[in-house]
Amino acid sequence: MEELSLGNLLKDKRTNLAVSLEQVAKDTSIPLNFLEALEEEDFGVIPGEGYVKGFLRTYCEYLEVDADPIIEGYNDLYCNGAGSRFPFTFMKRTRTRASTDSMARLRWHLLPTTPEQRRENLTIWSIISVAIVVIWILYYCLVIGNTAT
Repeated sequence: MEELSLGNLLKDKRTNLAVSLEQVAKDTSIPLNFLEALEEEDFGVIPGEGYVKGFLRTYCEYLEVDADPIIEGYNDLYCNGAGSRFPFTFMKRTRTRASTDSMARLRWHLLPTTPEQRRENLTIWSIISVAIVVIWILYYCLVIGNTAT
């Protein structure tokens, strides 16, 4: 079983979308070696923490994923919940793993939406919309229409 980690979550989402790293690099202007570093969680390759968070946010937006839980996970795993003053290579050797529960919470944000799920959601919202319009028409006819005559 593949280890549950930030990099694996991003890689899973990218592969579910059937997009290559080269295409992501081209579309986001993030250098390919930095994208590889994000998926491998080798943050020492990236020049600084601000760049890591910026690249994570851009990559998440490209994958249509909520970036906030990913960056929170990054902070928890690599920055001890706050900004780091230590080199990433030092932190990588001494980092602690997040619990399986917190990683499962992150995975929930990355679940792919299938066309069937989107179609089902559209059907539900269409039914709700039609019901609201029918109720409004009935209200207009029964209450407002009767008071006008």
